[in-house]
Amino acid sequence: MTEAKAYLAALRILTRSDRSVADLGKRLRQQNYPEDEIKDALERCLELGYLDDGKLAGTLARSLSESGRAVGRKLLFELKKRGIPAELAEAAISELEGSAPDEQIAGILQRRYPEFDPRTADPVQRRRILGFFQRRGYRLDEIYTAFDALTEALNADDN
Repeated sequence: MTEAKAYLAALRILTRSDRSVADLGKRLRQQNYPEDEIKDALERCLELGYLDDGKLAGTLARSLSESGRAVGRKLLFELKKRGIPAELAEAAISELEGSAPDEQIAGILQRRYPEFDPRTADPVQRRRILGFFQRRGYRLDEIYTAFDALTEALNADDN
């Protein structure tokens, strides 16, 4: 029963981490299983509930967004890169409810850059921190809003 070999390989892959249908198929193809065996293995994994692109999209979107690693277009790109179909990725992103981007940025600033003071930071440090947030998908207006809020909070603490 050759289908069992591709199926067992799929199970081994899925024990390490959740995968999308497309990603699992790609990995099985890299291991040179025949296309019909891969198709059967994917169908069986779907039937048994081992694969669920919608659930995976929601979990990944929530994880990446809450950690501040990706938001907006970067988040959509990351989900699609992991084999999530565009419509499922967009649905997962639209379902995200959480703090506003400037609040996420403020939290990351406190954790990652606790000594950062936008009032006294030199231009190189400001650009470095701006770039850090832009690479994660935050827009400039969101970053500057967070910097302004931090400035106001620091001014209030000084008074």
